[in-house]
Amino acid sequence: AKKASRDPKHDYVIIIDEINRGNLSKIFGELMLLLEADKRGEKVKLTYATRDQDLFTVPPNLYIIVKPIFL
Repeated sequence: AKKASRDPKHDYVIIIDEINRGNLSKIFGELMLLLEADKRGEKVKLTYATRDQDLFTVPPNLYIIVKPIFL
C-alpha cells in the first residue's frame, strides 16, 4: 500500500489465493473498512499501530483480487 501511495500513476495488484480457507475478519481486520470505494485514500490509525504517526491507507490504485478454492 505504501508503494502504491508513493506511485499514483501506476496500478498495483495483490492476489490472495484460497481465501475461503481462512477467517476473513482475521485476514483483513481493519482493512475491510478501507476497501470500500468511498473510503479509499482515507488514513486511519490501526488498532495495533506502534507509533502515533503510523496511519494506514488503501490508495485508489491498489487492487486486491481474492480467489476461493473450489472443492
